[in-house]
Amino acid sequence: KKHKEVNDRLFQLLGNSYDLSGNPEKAVAAYDEGLKVFPNSGEIYLEKGNLLWAKEKYVEALDFYEKGIEVNPEFPSNYYRAARIYCHSTEEVWGMIYGEIFMNLE
Repeated sequence: KKHKEVNDRLFQLLGNSYDLSGNPEKAVAAYDEGLKVFPNSGEIYLEKGNLLWAKEKYVEALDFYEKGIEVNPEFPSNYYRAARIYCHSTEEVWGMIYGEIFMNLE
């Protein structure tokens, strides 16, 4: 049963708490559950991407950042993270494009 006061921030903070306490598996589970309930949460896609970024799984992280951009194009942080990955790739132009969008949204 969905509580009417629950929002995506709950899952974001729960996942972050698990991650910071050294339990990334539970963090992933919290983010995954949050995305089931809030599939348009750019914030949760960002956090899941950040977990992958920390493990140096940049291609997988980029998938989550770009999905976050797709579902919530007004949320700037996914553009920033995607730009950082692209700027260190052979597709630097995407880094510049996403970086400019990030700056415009901020």
